[in-house]
Amino acid sequence: MSLAGKKPIVRFGGDYNPEQWPAETLERDVALMKEAGVNTVTLNVFGWAAIEPEEGRYDFDRLDAAFDRLEREGIDVILATPTAAPPAWLFQREPALLKVGENGQRAVHWSRQAYCPNHPAYDREIRRIARVLAERYGSRSHLVLWHINNEYIVHCYCDHCAAAFREWLRAKYGTLERLNEAWQLSQWSLARTDWEQVTPPLGGMSHTSHSLDYQRFLSDSNLSNFLAEKEEIVRITPDIPVTTNFYSLDFRGQIHPQWAPYLDVISWDSYPPHRDHAVWAAFQHDYFRSLKRQPFLLMEQATGSVNWKEYNPAKRPGMMRLQSYQALARGAEAVLFFQFRQSRGGVEKFHSALVSHGTEADNRIYREVLGLGSELRELGAVLIGAERMEPASISRSALSTLITPASGRLESGESGAGLENAGREKAGEVQSRVAVLFDMTLTWLVDWNRPSRDVSYRETVTAFYRPLYEGNFAVDVIHPLDELSGYEVVVAPMLYMFEGGVPERLRQFVERGGTLVMSYGSGMVNGCDVAEHGGFLRPIDDVFGITVEEWDAFEPDMRNRIAWSGEGAAVGGGEDDRFGSREAASSAAVKEAGSSVGFLLPEAADERLGSWGMNPSYEAVKWAEVVRLKGAEALAVFREDYHAGQPAVTRHRYGRGEAYYVATHPEDAFLRELLPVICRRRGVTPWSLAESEGLSRAPEGVEIAVRGRGADRVWFVLNHRPLPVEVDIGPAGGWFDLLLRKPVSGTGLVLEGYGVAVLRQMTEESVR
Repeated sequence: MSLAGKKPIVRFGGDYNPEQWPAETLERDVALMKEAGVNTVTLNVFGWAAIEPEEGRYDFDRLDAAFDRLEREGIDVILATPTAAPPAWLFQREPALLKVGENGQRAVHWSRQAYCPNHPAYDREIRRIARVLAERYGSRSHLVLWHINNEYIVHCYCDHCAAAFREWLRAKYGTLERLNEAWQLSQWSLARTDWEQVTPPLGGMSHTSHSLDYQRFLSDSNLSNFLAEKEEIVRITPDIPVTTNFYSLDFRGQIHPQWAPYLDVISWDSYPPHRDHAVWAAFQHDYFRSLKRQPFLLMEQATGSVNWKEYNPAKRPGMMRLQSYQALARGAEAVLFFQFRQSRGGVEKFHSALVSHGTEADNRIYREVLGLGSELRELGAVLIGAERMEPASISRSALSTLITPASGRLESGESGAGLENAGREKAGEVQSRVAVLFDMTLTWLVDWNRPSRDVSYRETVTAFYRPLYEGNFAVDVIHPLDELSGYEVVVAPMLYMFEGGVPERLRQFVERGGTLVMSYGSGMVNGCDVAEHGGFLRPIDDVFGITVEEWDAFEPDMRNRIAWSGEGAAVGGGEDDRFGSREAASSAAVKEAGSSVGFLLPEAADERLGSWGMNPSYEAVKWAEVVRLKGAEALAVFREDYHAGQPAVTRHRYGRGEAYYVATHPEDAFLRELLPVICRRRGVTPWSLAESEGLSRAPEGVEIAVRGRGADRVWFVLNHRPLPVEVDIGPAGGWFDLLLRKPVSGTGLVLEGYGVAVLRQMTEESVR
């Protein structure tokens, strides 16, 4: 589902909280909204106490006035349910509604999300307030979207959660015997003989299987709250789409693929770091777009600095505009901010906004907002296609029959995204033939199990995503249980857990002709965080043609080096080299393994792909594994320590496809050689390569992305560097600049620091 069916515009605006300001401020703010080009405003995100100051006594005067005024100016409204911030009178009436932290201490009501998601009073009250709002505002002509709660990352460990957790476990495992076996509680005499002996992990993680299921349970608990409100709203306003805003992947709490089928449109809040902001945001845009394989909403971002990180530098001139266009380039159909006017008090009073304290609209940030609003007003009809298929609304009761407490996945075996295939967008798409697998639960599991403090799941996934991003390949970021057909290359960095169904999907993908790339630290446990008999990568070690014999977690000052196996390095670890002897790494082994130079050189010889400049060797850090070849060939080998001569990167032909394994954490330069070549071997080329040889050779720091199909395709050229850069765009007269509204002259496109160009090819059909 998309908001574009209502109007083919880029949604531009943000949160507005009129209850924080005197009533007379409304007129001034609406005037500024019109001046800035704001077309969409989110109301009532935290306004429960304002609309219900006492139990049962409603006061909608301020909210009505804001809604009325916005409608008169033609500004659309995203209406939030304020259930992330229950009022003080509710906590006074229900003291046990206050959540209990992991340390066992009950919260006090001085912040948002102080509630327990499993308290029965919370369920009753959120249903009631959602119903009241739907009845009052559901028929408004400018209501375009329901926004339920806000950034669901509520964790609670109280008695209500303990009881609900036990019921969740009963539904998943059935009996205590099965629970004891699944969690392997025979260790340390941890076996349970009564369900009352199962409690939340107070005090922090002490047993990984227990804590893993508790995190899954909390995600399901928050999802149940969302579905309760959605049920009330959809009953009254079945034609208004519903969403909730996901927080970034830096904040754990939601297992997003299990939520995605229940959201009509995905939305998320992006607050990138100052350093490495480009790849951080690109990965998450790709991730949230891929949840439904549809355009998404950028529900929140900052115009300038935030105030809640350890360091909060301002966004440099042009950076806010650049990051907004990056979101659009990767599938967004809304550029919204937190918030329109800065708060007066509380912990977020210095969080930037469109309108600031003091100078209000007479400052650099507001002038940049004006410029962006003007550009997006012109681009809306081009970027956001109006012809779309929208899936019919599905009620909570119908959807809940498809979900199981055990995993939250569809019992039909389809992925969450598969539900939406019939409604896949025809316009504004990002077309990807490469997928990176990412599982949110592994951010917990790897942290709990890592044998080195330097090993990080997010950092490892980013390291393998980075060369694809820098090479301007279109990438989807998907869950390991999502459908893999349609992709040529699937990259699975540190897939530590093989959840049920994952090995079978990966085997089938390679068998049918796909290319799979997996890294170290993969296939170590099953879906309960229990090691399977037979070792790592079981039961698909035969797909990779290797056996992983042991791992070696480095200390900070430890290093190794790896080299392509054709660079004179001996390759050991063959079938007969059971003890890893250096002598067994003979020239015969090298001959058998083959040279990786041939793997790289055909691509390197293609002038369009640039010079690879193969190095004699590359640094390897953090981790190394001892790998024995069982049919695979070694593309690269270790050079030092007891790993010397052993395979570091392998390739194995299986069925009609290939499986690669990277047994260490190599430096970025190595992955920049390996992954693009693997993609090109499968016929996958970077964005725009077919249209312009110039754009395929974009300078470092320049991102290229494409939306749409055929003559409707739009190219985004984004300079993430602070200095100007010139991009070769091929023959003169071939491109039309949609921001400047004129053809691009010459063969070079000059972008200022943090500059942006939005282009279309010059054809009779595309330029009107």
